[in-house]
Amino acid sequence: MKIGFFYVPYYPLSMGRSVHGYNLVRALKRRGHAILSCLGDGDPECINYERSKRGALTVARASDVLYIRIAGRPVHSYLEQATLLKLIRPFSLPVVWEINAPVEELQGSYPRGRERDVLIRREKRKRRTLAHLVDAGIGVSEVLKKYISDDLAIKKAYSIPNGSDPHLFNPLHARETVLKRFQGTFKVFWMGNAATSWQGIELMLEIARKMEKRDREMLFILVTGESLVPLPVLSNVLVLRQLSYHDLPHYLAAADAC
Repeated sequence: MKIGFFYVPYYPLSMGRSVHGYNLVRALKRRGHAILSCLGDGDPECINYERSKRGALTVARASDVLYIRIAGRPVHSYLEQATLLKLIRPFSLPVVWEINAPVEELQGSYPRGRERDVLIRREKRKRRTLAHLVDAGIGVSEVLKKYISDDLAIKKAYSIPNGSDPHLFNPLHARETVLKRFQGTFKVFWMGNAATSWQGIELMLEIARKMEKRDREMLFILVTGESLVPLPVLSNVLVLRQLSYHDLPHYLAAADAC
């Protein structure tokens, strides 16, 4: 099967959502499918077309199905818009959405106020309208499955939990990391997006401030991803902006709490 793949940037592999797209492409290819992409990231496992409207049309015409990641943020609205490619073959081009979260997730990324409320209402209307063109939806939980079937009225809804690589994350295979320099400390590891408040970066910093006075042997390792949010300088906090996915297991194995 030829799968037209419209996804958030995932190649080269880093972490977070990139891991999902990276492993999904490779798993689908192992099953014998061809992955067609016009994302412009140059993943060698894909058949790559130019990143343009013409490239997207070429992918749609050559595909047996379109697989589209619905990421929720307006910056990724071009992915939702790819659903409209179904209109060039309305009866022979199925569309599958992989839905990351309901539109309400934006509440955690924007300050309260009329502007945020208007944005959420607009994005909800747009998503529900485009959902009429969707043949199936996939979420990582039963809650998302219910959202797909009830809120978006997509008839075929599926829950497929996230997985992991048991070999890669086996602590027996862990290598030494820079954390070895901090022997004698109790290491607390946190990873998330510092720009997304609900992921808890402020809570971690509050705990670190309190523990800085109480226990100097507790070290907080914060992996904040691509966020450029400025963070305070604390003697018991080590900030790692980005980690390679393949290095992550070794840091996790070196931590005492995650």
